Amino acid sequence: MQSASVIPTEPDNPRIIQFPFPLWEGVRFRARRARTLPSCPKRATRSSTACGSYATAIRMVVEIVTASILREVTAMSSNLETESGFAPSGDTQIYFEAAGSGPALVFLHAGVSDLRMWDPQFDLFSHRFRVVRYDHRGFGKTRPTHTPFMLHDDLLSVMRFLGISHATLVGCSMGGTTAVDFALAYPDMVDALVLSGSGLSGWNWSPEIVKLMTEILERVGAHDIDGARQLEERFWLDGSRDSASIDPIYRARARALSADNFRPELWTIQPQPPSPPSSERLSEIKAPTLIMIGDCDAPDLHKIANLLVSEIDGARSVTIQNAAHMPNLEHSEQFNRIVMDFLDSIPHPRRLQSPAR
Repeated sequence: MQSASVIPTEPDNPRIIQFPFPLWEGVRFRARRARTLPSCPKRATRSSTACGSYATAIRMVVEIVTASILREVTAMSSNLETESGFAPSGDTQIYFEAAGSGPALVFLHAGVSDLRMWDPQFDLFSHRFRVVRYDHRGFGKTRPTHTPFMLHDDLLSVMRFLGISHATLVGCSMGGTTAVDFALAYPDMVDALVLSGSGLSGWNWSPEIVKLMTEILERVGAHDIDGARQLEERFWLDGSRDSASIDPIYRARARALSADNFRPELWTIQPQPPSPPSSERLSEIKAPTLIMIGDCDAPDLHKIANLLVSEIDGARSVTIQNAAHMPNLEHSEQFNRIVMDFLDSIPHPRRLQSPAR
């Protein structure tokens, strides 16, 4: 598919802002002027306040009930034999799950979730691949630490613990950042990359993101944890669209995962970015790469997607309509089909040849 060109930005006396926020590796934000990408079209607003309030109440009930049902279904749904445990990495133990056999496929979750965001992919892909997913430090069942670490080194620890010499990496957001950093640090261990709404080490974040993080930090500082979490959820999970246009089942599941992993103590964790930053080395990536982005995801992530496509030789680009930051959860069937087709098309039969369906 034809990709959009990179939209240039022009710094004007940029100032560095350090946020203790686990979603974006380091995380350093550089305030600067940037052109705003067109946002996802919004649906018409409701004609009356009463109607809107009633509909909002109904949606809340649906979300609560659906989240409860999904928790039960997730616990009972898998009939596969799954290996789980903890892989040592530095001063912590990384919780992982693995299933299936065949070429290795490692899923790396976003900073607004944990390994469960890959539920719609885990069972399906394990019929053809050895599928691995794990919780980053401070997420899910992996405890946080306060000593220096690098996200891609934790990935290396998990792969070595499981005896995986090379794999295809599928990363969303923070997971995408991890995958890119790993591909540059250990290129011979990467068969292919699938990057969805990916972050990027060394990216200069826009004033919009800086403002969002400042507001979230202010609410956390005022002990308004629910308010801080809701700000984050509206921006990342809903995206640039009216909440009335969002599938309530997806919304309930995404918000439940976000709520389980929104912990103020995580904001003190500082993953170390690679040096030089990955943003300056993208042309060194030689692995087949698929870039995916939801059309309603943040403008910064659209710019990162454009940069990845333009700098990584042969990278392919797919935009998923009516999707925000986690299209794998929101439009799982479409996401799965696109990824499976990409893996089938990779000209590396020795590494990625799959058993007959």
